[in-house]
Amino acid sequence: MKGDSTQELATFYQANCDFNLGSYTLASSHFKKFAEVFSRSEFAEEAIYMSAYSLYKDSPNFNLDQTGTLAAINEIQSYLNNYPEKGFEFENALSREETLKGMTIWAAYSNFEENEKGSIEVGKLADFTMLNQDIMTIDGANIPTTKATATYINGEKVY
Repeated sequence: MKGDSTQELATFYQANCDFNLGSYTLASSHFKKFAEVFSRSEFAEEAIYMSAYSLYKDSPNFNLDQTGTLAAINEIQSYLNNYPEKGFEFENALSREETLKGMTIWAAYSNFEENEKGSIEVGKLADFTMLNQDIMTIDGANIPTTKATATYINGEKVY
């Protein structure tokens, strides 16, 4: 019966199964529906987070169409705006510079590729994206509106 504890657990476990099978879009949908139908469940907050995380997992890693990534960012931001009640420890958050390094030089370092990529230097692969605004100085609320104006891979313009 819809709304009872058996249905609640079955619905939550189904969403978890979808997630663990790599069906992230479906998992996101099931987690989101779970949070709506069973809003008072002890699993509701986790379902909201998992819906956002599923979209993140489903977002493309190397694709110029970042629609999925933007959807993931919006879902995660929605979660951050609402949970936990007293907020997160923003004083421990990464700075913009640390975030950028995490996506560039630190990512290359973690793959033992810091001598080939991760920063723009002579002798390294020229993989980079040009943006329509400076994400290091604009208001944080405007970062999601940033658009790629050009993308280069191995020094060749591909977008």
